[in-house]
Amino acid sequence: MLNADHQQPKISPGKESDFVLKLILLRDSSSENLLQFLGEACEFIKSSLAKKDGGVLIHCHQGVSRSASVVIAFVMEEMDLEFDTALRYVRERRPKVNPNEGFVTQLDIWHRVQYNIREDNGDFKKEYADFLAAKEIENAKMKATKW
Repeated sequence: MLNADHQQPKISPGKESDFVLKLILLRDSSSENLLQFLGEACEFIKSSLAKKDGGVLIHCHQGVSRSASVVIAFVMEEMDLEFDTALRYVRERRPKVNPNEGFVTQLDIWHRVQYNIREDNGDFKKEYADFLAAKEIENAKMKATKW
């Protein structure tokens, strides 16, 4: 189970050993940095599917934005699809999928960085570094307006 939520899921007592749990603490906010988690999330899904022992549950509170964004990112990577095509593919299976605006922007970046935010030498790719810089500027503006 990959849980993309702001809290750990409740699993019935005695059933804990039935699951391999990957927890990604993520709020459903357009300002949340989804990109930092996508590599490990997609790798978890890939390795879990390779075991062929029952599939992977990708979970969040409503199954609309956070978990849907992770599924879209995985589909994008596995099928080398742009965001819009992957979104349509996932919506054919779950019509209520609706990633928030910030996640949509980040999923577009996910495709542009070819599903890895780091260069071979470990540095952030330009697109991701630009995204982080823009977030920093946005956060600084938000703090300035609070005063």
